[in-house]
Order: sequence, then C-alpha cells, then structure tokens
Amino acid sequence: MTERLDITTYEAVNQNFNSFYNSNLELNKPSRELTEIASQLDMNDLSGTVEKFEKFTTEDIIDYLVFNHHYYMTKKLPELQQSIEHVFGQEDVSNLLRTLALFFGKYQKSLISHIKMEENVFFPMVKSLLNTSKEQLSKTKKWTSFVEFMGNHDPIEDELKKVNLIIKEAVQGLKVPFAYSVFMNQIDLFEFDLRRHAIIEDEVLLPRVEALL
Repeated sequence: MTERLDITTYEAVNQNFNSFYNSNLELNKPSRELTEIASQLDMNDLSGTVEKFEKFTTEDIIDYLVFNHHYYMTKKLPELQQSIEHVFGQEDVSNLLRTLALFFGKYQKSLISHIKMEENVFFPMVKSLLNTSKEQLSKTKKWTSFVEFMGNHDPIEDELKKVNLIIKEAVQGLKVPFAYSVFMNQIDLFEFDLRRHAIIEDEVLLPRVEALL
C-alpha cells in the first residue's frame, strides 16, 4: 500500500490562513454596475477596458478589489482548502495527487502574502495620494512607495496558471478520483476569476496611480 502523505504537512503551510482577515469585516460593497462590467470583461480582448471603468472613482475601484480579496479569503480559499482535505481523505488517492494538492497549498501562502501587501501597503498609499496634494507629499516619498509596491507586485495570477498547468500535466492519462476532479475544476474557476481581478488592477488602477505621481 502506498504510504499516505500526512495532511498535517499541508496544514502546517496554511495554518490560520484566515487569521489576517476578519470574516465580519465591514466592507464598502462595490456597485452592481461596476461588478457587472467587471464580470463581462473579455479576457482575450482588453481594448476599451479603461474606458469601461471611467465613470467609477479610484475609490470605487479599490473597494471592488478589496471586496474581491475578502471573497477570496473567506470563501474561495476555504472551499479549496476543504477540497484538498477531501483529497487527503481518499484511500485511493496516490501520493502524487496528494503532493500536487500540497503544491497548490503552498501557492495559497503566496497569494495571501500578495493580498496582505496590497491591503497594508499599496491601497493605503493610493488613498494617501488621493487625499494629499502634491505640495504636501514629496515626489521622493511617493515614488519610493510606488517602486516598493511594483518590486513586490508579482503576477500572482500567472503563478496560479503555472501551478494549474503543472498539476494537469502531472495527472494527464491518470484516472483521478472525483474529489480530485472537483479540486481541479475549482482551480480552473479560481484562475479565471483571479485573472480578471488582475486585469482591473493592472489596466485600470495602476495607470491612475501613475497619473497621480
């Protein structure tokens, strides 16, 4: 019998991943119109993306992104964590599949760090820029904060795509149990949602920030 990979290995990576985020946090819910426009973005044709969001303030865009973060941290990631635990609980799942699930678990840690950095550094910086005149805040300080953010702003959605491809290539030709199929489908959906989130950050928010500097 194949030796089981202990789930505590996975739990050690993601222990208390939600501690940074309060599920009862009061959020400014984004407008329905903004949410609908975001949901209808064509991932294969980004022309006109900026124009679609012109009517919304920068604060509106940040509210949308923060609301998404909260959704990821309190719903999407817990669902994926639950699926990984189901994979570990299957007797007919090989150590390869468990290792791949663990691989995604490590990606979660990177994603959480990415979200922390945006909410603790970048978004407060943008709000400071919006509420402070250029005379009050030196260009040096603004550029230092912005460069720090860009230096740490890894394309987390690209990293997920790589993880997803590695997992799919590793199980190609294998008969995978239902629990693992569910897990892989959830990753596909999450990758799509995260890519849309990144487009709004990169194509809409970042150009506005650069214009403030």
